[in-house]
Amino acid sequence: RQFPTGASGKPALQVTAAHEFLHLVQFGYDAWEDFWFFESTAVWMEDEVYPLVNDNIQYLPVGPLSSTFFWLPIDIFQPDPSQVGAGNEYGTWVIWRYLSERLGRDVVRDAWNIARGGPYGIQALEAMLATRGQGWADTFHQFAIANYFFRTSYSEAALYATVPGVGPQPQPLAVPFTGSIPMGHLSNDYYLFTPPGGDPALNLTVTMSGPETNPRASAVVLRATGNDPPVSLTSGVPTPLPFDSTVTGVLLVLSNGSTRFAACDTAQATPFYSCFGAPVDDNVSFAVTATSP
Repeated sequence: RQFPTGASGKPALQVTAAHEFLHLVQFGYDAWEDFWFFESTAVWMEDEVYPLVNDNIQYLPVGPLSSTFFWLPIDIFQPDPSQVGAGNEYGTWVIWRYLSERLGRDVVRDAWNIARGGPYGIQALEAMLATRGQGWADTFHQFAIANYFFRTSYSEAALYATVPGVGPQPQPLAVPFTGSIPMGHLSNDYYLFTPPGGDPALNLTVTMSGPETNPRASAVVLRATGNDPPVSLTSGVPTPLPFDSTVTGVLLVLSNGSTRFAACDTAQATPFYSCFGAPVDDNVSFAVTATSP
């Protein structure tokens, strides 16, 4: 068996049949598509056809819900199993679960219908969202926030929580903090400021790159009694946030939602990305300043 940690026997045959059958359908739409687009939607289909098997939860620790690899671009395809990023194209099925639970299961079919006309995977996803009045950058950022709070974000969250290695882990940052945080394309990241005690407020400033890179930043005040709603941060504008004894931490969520690629169909080395090209915005930096009076 290629994936020995998942289902076995008849259930394994069932989900494999659903997965591979969708690949046949996909080839009827566009046989030259992004690897991540092929595999993520095929893994999503497994759970649609056989919702009680749940074999696809084994891939969550190598995708956007991973506790350690959540920062990888969602479109990365690394065929070398010894390298970081291997298997991410399977774990990324959760983005289709996120979208289908909010916009309906037709999101996958509609994205493939758009891909049939020539756009590569991430372009098809972006265009599909536009037909529903949804912007890609905001959707991708809300997906990032939902993944941190996955226990309340997904219908099968209780099942996901049983899988070791699920749940993005933020990097702690001490206050005061001033620094530049680099991010790759189509990636999300998490940072946590913990109150040292006695400080009434945290002043947080995030300066982002230009709008062409689809950057987004939000802060969530965490409390033992319940978290405050996410606060969207405006680039370069200081934002005061509670930081008193009722606060257990302030979570900073950053997203680089860039969908820009150059030299499509020319990639000669792994890992591969969308359109088999070169990401244009893999050196986007977020300048972060955090102070407390």
